[in-house]
Amino acid sequence: MIKLLSMFAYSFDTERYDNDKKVISEFLLKNEFQGIELMAPLYMDENIIPKEMVKGVHLANYPAWIDLWTGNHEKLLQSLRSEERIQSFYGGTDRNVMIKKYRDEIRAAEKIGAKYGVFHIGHVDLEDIFNYEFTYSDEEVVEKSIELLNEIFRDFQTDIMILLENLWWPGMTLRKKELVRKLIDGIEYKNVGIMLDTGHLMNTNFELRSEEEGVKFVIDTIEDLGELKEYIKGIHFHCSLSGEYTKNMLLESKELNYKDMDFNEMESLVYDRLMKIDWHKPFTEKCAKDIIDYIQPKYLVYEFVTDSLEKLQAYIDKQNESIN
Repeated sequence: MIKLLSMFAYSFDTERYDNDKKVISEFLLKNEFQGIELMAPLYMDENIIPKEMVKGVHLANYPAWIDLWTGNHEKLLQSLRSEERIQSFYGGTDRNVMIKKYRDEIRAAEKIGAKYGVFHIGHVDLEDIFNYEFTYSDEEVVEKSIELLNEIFRDFQTDIMILLENLWWPGMTLRKKELVRKLIDGIEYKNVGIMLDTGHLMNTNFELRSEEEGVKFVIDTIEDLGELKEYIKGIHFHCSLSGEYTKNMLLESKELNYKDMDFNEMESLVYDRLMKIDWHKPFTEKCAKDIIDYIQPKYLVYEFVTDSLEKLQAYIDKQNESIN
């Protein structure tokens, strides 16, 4: 098993290591990480991030992308409220900008020497986060994801492994075996697996109140996948027990006139709520190791959200204690 630390290529993350390759390498070594899963690979500076430590990359995440893909410009404009914002968010107004972005990132990953790329299977519109009344179903998101992935890899020479990541939004939540099978069978590119995100899976169950309940839920869900469990090659390993908050948020949102909000105000509120829904905190109970023992992943990725190196170190220490 290869133990990795998730890291952004952006300066807000590298600055905590003083933008120093040696500091990053020493931090990884001290904490017994064998490498990095890098987010935003196109922005990697090899003078700062040790190239040889990058084992995987996290490909671009477009939370809401289906309307760009299908050419529903009216819906895009309704959601983002200006042509300039559409251009800024996607880098263009044509579906080909997404294909190009993913191909560029895959080429960058191969140049770095990464063995895999993580691809989110999900879609959520900004306003849907307030009420969980989603525009598209799991089935629709999976169908469009198959289309997108098949276009990305059509006549594209690569052998990188693509790991499909579960979300708690419509798409691949891992709670519907038939959709996981449909996704894997429908993707023509065959070097494909799954990156299980434990926190994202826990976010789908509002009734979880303890790590013990969360661990059991994760294992039971994967057990229900049967033979598809073998596709799980990696784990984004972190804890999220936000169900009670989410239920209260949805009740509060009924009284919130978010549709009349200024876009920037709404975006800020959504970001705040997302941070409270998707914890990215460490497991602290010994039962967490049961997930690793059951799945036996090739890659174990610590994926935390912190605002300082000291807090990151504390999270790493807590999670290490839970599995050692």
